[in-house]
Amino acid sequence: MRAGALRQAIDSGKPFRLRSGDGALIDVPTRDHAFLNPSGQLVVVFTDGDGARVLDVALVTAIDYEKAPENLWWMRVCAMSPRRPATDYGPLTSGLCG
Repeated sequence: MRAGALRQAIDSGKPFRLRSGDGALIDVPTRDHAFLNPSGQLVVVFTDGDGARVLDVALVTAIDYEKAPENLWWMRVCAMSPRRPATDYGPLTSGLCG
């Protein structure tokens, strides 16, 4: 995993779960539960029981969201054909891709 992707997940403020290479699942319920060190090589995830897990960011294999980020669908629509105007996809997407 790259630190930038993890930084985006933390900054989104949405709950997410980290998957590590050994199969561990680490819940991050709020942005206050996870911090990246300044170099972006380590992430510390605080648990509700006053514990903490320190992970090497390179060993994080996935970020799972309970619910997909709200703009994910719109990003896919816009990526399908960036040359077509948004109105070609219907009235709900009008003005989103342009």
